[in-house]
Amino acid sequence: MPFFTVVEFTTPNGATLSGFSHDAGPGALFVRTLTPAREGTRLTLKVLLAGQRAPCTAEATVAWSNPPLPQGVFRSSVGMGLRLEHMDPVLTQQFVRFVPRGLGFPAPGSPRASGF
Repeated sequence: MPFFTVVEFTTPNGATLSGFSHDAGPGALFVRTLTPAREGTRLTLKVLLAGQRAPCTAEATVAWSNPPLPQGVFRSSVGMGLRLEHMDPVLTQQFVRFVPRGLGFPAPGSPRASGF
């Protein structure tokens, strides 16, 4: 799902970098940035949602990373796919609100149907 907002991320060495989210999925976020972290890196995120005065926070692990590459025939979007963990309640509410239940936010206690 499209989910556009500015994202600041802090790496384990303390560097604070930024990008913008492009797409969101159940517990996941794609961040476009010219400075993606490496796969497996744990990050601390600050996400400023429209209408909010204070940023939401989350911890995330980089699931995959597309660093900037020279021009070529096939070129993926520069950025990184993040697996979100430990989201604050406001961010969790926004994800539940904007990402359709069919994409992975079933009602509590309901069994999830397999796609296979």
